[in-house]
Amino acid sequence: MVFLGKNLEMTELYLTFNFVPPPYTFYKDIFKLKPGSFFIISKNEVKFKSYWTLPQRNEKEMIKDRKKVYATFAELFSDSVRLRLRSDVPLGLFLSSGLDSSSILATMSDLCVNPIKSFTVGFTSSTLDETIAAEKLAQYFNSSHIVIKISPNLITDEITSILSQYDEPFGDTAAINVKYVSKLASKFVKVVLTGDGGDEVLSGYTSYQSEKYSKLFNKFPKEFFILFSKLLDMMIYLSPSNRKNLLSRFKKISLRFYNSFNTRALEITAFFDYSKIKSLCEPLNCIHSDDYLNIIFSDCSFDDPFYRNMFLHSNITLPEQMLQKVESR
Repeated sequence: MVFLGKNLEMTELYLTFNFVPPPYTFYKDIFKLKPGSFFIISKNEVKFKSYWTLPQRNEKEMIKDRKKVYATFAELFSDSVRLRLRSDVPLGLFLSSGLDSSSILATMSDLCVNPIKSFTVGFTSSTLDETIAAEKLAQYFNSSHIVIKISPNLITDEITSILSQYDEPFGDTAAINVKYVSKLASKFVKVVLTGDGGDEVLSGYTSYQSEKYSKLFNKFPKEFFILFSKLLDMMIYLSPSNRKNLLSRFKKISLRFYNSFNTRALEITAFFDYSKIKSLCEPLNCIHSDDYLNIIFSDCSFDDPFYRNMFLHSNITLPEQMLQKVESR
């Protein structure tokens, strides 16, 4: 939204498309607005005002009736898609083979009279290519589907241009995919719906499974965990190759069970050994990640680590990563 420098004059405003709540800074004396906020500039000061925050519910008063939860969600989801179909310009959908965008496509097909225009990005040399599954979905729901495939050479040529559009350091590699599929879609539509953000608001990440397991394992003494870890080592050794990766992944997750929630969250987020990241950051004059999370969770009313994980994703991952990635196109 807006970068603000210290002791501002009007000529010192810098536009951007991302959010970090003050007083967190990426650059000296430069701040960013929190989501759902604005600022008022007067002669002698800048005042920050919040017009909306994500509501927090009492975790002990969550709805327990699954049928009611499912019915309520289906109604809200359909209404959400319907509202976003109000457009006087051509509208489409970014379609992967995931549940998020697939559910949106299914709902759009019920609400739209004309065929939906859907767009998918794929890779010429990747096992992660989702174009085949996306094309099957498009065929089933009768959408007008267009696919673009990108190669490593194209990524190398465009990487500098892609990164420059964010006006700040941005490390989500999916920004490359979004760049190309957006460029493709812009030739046919002016507005697109996406499934980005579904994992944040519907607990779709594997870290939620980790929190469930952690809650279970913490009921046992640590000695049990040590024996369990040795059992996993034996199972990994004896298992066929197609199961070794799954068991190894579970062991990696299990090593975090007895850590604090903040430590688990940071280790899961890190691309490599978090202890090494901490050692690299120590000499730098910056806010430590542990302190950062402590500030974030100072506004969190949830005690259950599962809901704290959802709070973290909804307040940090969603605005800082997902929304920035798709809204700055």
